[in-house]
Amino acid sequence: MHPITALESHLRVGDVVFTRIGSPPFRQIAEATCTWTNHVGIVVGFNCFGAIVAESWVQFCSRFVREVLQESTGEVIGEAQTFRELLERNRATHLRLWNLWYFGRIPWDRVTITPGSLYTSGALQVVFDGTITPGL
Repeated sequence: MHPITALESHLRVGDVVFTRIGSPPFRQIAEATCTWTNHVGIVVGFNCFGAIVAESWVQFCSRFVREVLQESTGEVIGEAQTFRELLERNRATHLRLWNLWYFGRIPWDRVTITPGSLYTSGALQVVFDGTITPGL
């Protein structure tokens, strides 16, 4: 069985799925949060192709997942923080992504939620660490 198929067989509706997208803007998100993950979604069902993972294209994916879980379970996960707090925690973070994203006007006091903040939340139980071992 393919490792991804084996992992997917353990998923249930409501599971939070963290991924790492390899393109440069997303890598910079992971670097800023000092975690491997830069994208997150939530399992909402299954079809003949596998798990259906809901994501947001309107707001940041992590805010979407946080709000869905809070509204459906009452549980608040992740840490809300301003861009100032986020970027000051890792001073090595390059600001070019954020300057491009916000057209040169980073909203330093805007509150955000990051995939890394959700991933390290004590309210979630990590069942897979992001590494696929051949021969799993």
